[in-house]
Amino acid sequence: MNTGDPLSGLRSELRRGVLVLAVLSRLRAEHYGYSLRKELADCGLNIEESTLYPLIRRLEKQGLLESEWREEGGRRKRFYRLSPVGEATMVQLQKEWKDVSGALERVMGYESRWEDKMGMVERYLDSLAAHLPEEMRKDVRDELESTIQEQIEDRESQLGRKLNGNEIEGILKQLGHPMRIASAYLPDQHLIGPEAYPAYKRALKLSLAWVLGIRILAMLPFFITGGGVLQGFFSITGALFTYAVWVFAVVTAVFYLLERSPRSLEGLYKWSPEKLKEKKPNLRISRLETGFELFIEVAFLAWWNGLWHFPATINSQVQMQITMSPHWSAVFWAVNGLGVLSILTGLYKYAKGGWNRTTLTGGILIGLGELAIVYRILSFDSLTVLSGGGQDPATMDTLARVAEVFARSVVWVIAAVIVLEMAGSVRKLIRLRKSRLMA
Repeated sequence: MNTGDPLSGLRSELRRGVLVLAVLSRLRAEHYGYSLRKELADCGLNIEESTLYPLIRRLEKQGLLESEWREEGGRRKRFYRLSPVGEATMVQLQKEWKDVSGALERVMGYESRWEDKMGMVERYLDSLAAHLPEEMRKDVRDELESTIQEQIEDRESQLGRKLNGNEIEGILKQLGHPMRIASAYLPDQHLIGPEAYPAYKRALKLSLAWVLGIRILAMLPFFITGGGVLQGFFSITGALFTYAVWVFAVVTAVFYLLERSPRSLEGLYKWSPEKLKEKKPNLRISRLETGFELFIEVAFLAWWNGLWHFPATINSQVQMQITMSPHWSAVFWAVNGLGVLSILTGLYKYAKGGWNRTTLTGGILIGLGELAIVYRILSFDSLTVLSGGGQDPATMDTLARVAEVFARSVVWVIAAVIVLEMAGSVRKLIRLRKSRLMA
């Protein structure tokens, strides 16, 4: 009784006839033994040398193959190819193979599986049609169904068999997602159309710049006095994101409605050539840098007006404090006025997205005002007052002189920074003038 694996014997019987057809098909072109074995392996059909060479010799004895010895690469090799009888035999075997293969598919239920695969095409077409208007569905569906069927039939003709599920899926994927294909049959669709987009973009930028700028000014003092700077930063960031989303939503909704209202775009772009303003050149800026400058200016004004305090002790053990002298009250309102002007200029520059003649001239004038205030401050008899600590008079006098020298040094540094900024503004004005002349 044979106790071996029955599958092994059955597999050998199944492969035996397949190998004959495979070898004959490959030998339509000339091969020697090793090259034929390698080509069959590349096609996914591995065959041992002990099986291949006896098979070749048997086919040659049957008159299906011809062979000759030739020297190639310094070695003698035996080349095989189909004889005329082998060519005719191979054609008949291929036809027999297709008939048997089709019968086996029907016997094993492949026809029902084929229907399942074609159901994939139907589902694809149904999904595509769902994204189309009712009046277009039938025509587009019929057109694409015909195209898909032609591709399937062409591919089957090349392979000599019916396509499997993966191959049909590949054809559908090559066509593209049903929604994407459907969109190609629809007219161009925009939330904001190309005609209104330039005005929409400008309105959105200006709205974001002004709303967010105003909210920063309104919220900064409260966040600075209500907690640490880091806490204030995260609070401001979260609030500004919410405001930005609302501005985007409102501006987009307004332009969406305007574009779909009768004659709305005509009113939006109402203009006259005589009223067109001269487009003056700008020097581009970094809005991040400008926003940081605005933050510093607002923080300074908050401190100047007593909304933000920080310790000014020399030593935590003796609690010796440095405060500003009463003379500073002489410039209190002047500093506030120039600070507000500087912030307004910064907001205007932020909204415009660059330096222009107005912002540069305003910056120079503000700088002159700041230098006048610095001059007034340096004329004070004293800038600082030292108190507390319980030190002897000589030590207190020394510390007071050190504090005074330090305060005046800081004022001189501020004056130098103001002069440098004014010089930079003058250079930018010259560049603008040159660019305007060249234009």
